[in-house]
Amino acid sequence: MTVGIPELCPRYAARLIKGVKIGPSPLWLRARLLAIGQRPINNIVDITNYVMMEYGQPLHAFDFQNLAGKQIVVRTPRPGEEAFTPWTAREKT
Repeated sequence: MTVGIPELCPRYAARLIKGVKIGPSPLWLRARLLAIGQRPINNIVDITNYVMMEYGQPLHAFDFQNLAGKQIVVRTPRPGEEAFTPWTAREKT
């Protein structure tokens, strides 16, 4: 993991977890997400959304096998790249 400009991102934590199987979330988790207007997707996406809503801490899960260079790089957009906009900040259409 690399943080390009630490002044803009003073803390970024990551953890590699192996042996995770993607599948449906337990009923209690699906029910809680539906109760707050979130659509359940799968166990991995759902738990990150649950933690974000419960604790106000955004999380993201990456599939390590699909990471370019097998690393996470936190940086600002390069010239010509569009800035990332979280789904929570996007206009509803």
